[in-house]
Amino acid sequence: MRNFRNIKHSLIEIIESFWVPLFFLIFSIGFLFKLSNIKDTQTFQIVIGIVLGVVLGFTADIAKRSFDEYQCKMRLRKSSLKLLKNDAKGVYRTFWLYENMQKSKNLPFNAKSYLPLKLDLKYWSFLKNEKDFLILASKPPFDQLFESIWELEKINDQIEKAHGGDKQAQSFAIAFYKTAIQEKHHKKLLLFFMTLEEIEELEKEFNEFS
Repeated sequence: MRNFRNIKHSLIEIIESFWVPLFFLIFSIGFLFKLSNIKDTQTFQIVIGIVLGVVLGFTADIAKRSFDEYQCKMRLRKSSLKLLKNDAKGVYRTFWLYENMQKSKNLPFNAKSYLPLKLDLKYWSFLKNEKDFLILASKPPFDQLFESIWELEKINDQIEKAHGGDKQAQSFAIAFYKTAIQEKHHKKLLLFFMTLEEIEELEKEFNEFS
């Protein structure tokens, strides 16, 4: 399913990047068919030669620019997803640790009121300030990723306020944490990058090092 989504997104990017040269080429072919009605063969050959030269040159130039732009988008997309995957794995581990701590039999009686750990979103914190990256926000899967990570930022915002002495923010942070765990928010985020089987393997790694 995830591979199908990736193929779909790639096809959309290809169409968006190359529709201009394709449109121009199709339009030019139609124009050349119109010129074929010229009865004077010599005139037709001259005109067709000039038009073909202009059309092919212009189309090649547009196609080259479109290809360069497409490559830049794909590099940005690939590197951004790779970085965000690391953030998603870190978020998953933090929630996993918190959830397991809450289930521990040796948990101190007042531990449930402890302020949760701040979620590490270091790559997201860097990327969200980059203009080129923000352009991706309107396209899948980044539109859904942005929405999901913004929700995590709300948790971090409450934790920061709690560290500043806001007791109400501490209650909000704990409540948001528990809600996120109940709704499996961290798992849904990681599913953008990994399969269920891969997530299960990741949990086994967590168990080994915990």
